Amino acid sequence: DLFTQAIEKTFPGKKIMKKPWPRLDYDDIMLKYGTDKPDLRFGLGIEDISGLVKDCGFKVFADMAKKEGHVVRALKVDGGAKFTRKEIDELTELAQKNGAKGLAYIVIKKEGELQSPIVKFLGDKLAIKIVKQAKAKVGDIVFFGADKWPTVCAALSAVREECGKKLKLIDKNKIALAFIINFPLFEPEL
Repeated sequence: DLFTQAIEKTFPGKKIMKKPWPRLDYDDIMLKYGTDKPDLRFGLGIEDISGLVKDCGFKVFADMAKKEGHVVRALKVDGGAKFTRKEIDELTELAQKNGAKGLAYIVIKKEGELQSPIVKFLGDKLAIKIVKQAKAKVGDIVFFGADKWPTVCAALSAVREECGKKLKLIDKNKIALAFIINFPLFEPEL
């Protein structure tokens, strides 16, 4: 394919991860990665948990889950439990630079042992349900965004990219390209 040949000549020595390039739907990519230009060299997808938290005791999540155009989303980071408090604070600042008011999280320390300032508001049962839906396991961290959909996308996408760098998940010798299809003609004004 012409595009692949052009990229191979432009970036000699770099391995293209998938040939032919996958065609990914705009809505799907925004839901999974929070951006229309995700780094596909690593995983770390975003999950919507609005339905789980709309009736919970944590007012921040419940209010956002019930509001039109607002969402509560979770980003599971494999191995992220090793992040220091300082690194979590840096990720929180990054989320805030991208429009978020903050960045809640749950660290999965041991089986059934969750560490987080928000667990007491969510309750143990709901916190465990959220962790299960995010497919998090011992040693992971789950970050949360709760706001208007575009704000949560921007914040969690930035946090995702930074986590990929911090955990050295990005192979600089590879290129992962895709065609993003079905872009919206107009973006809704929120």
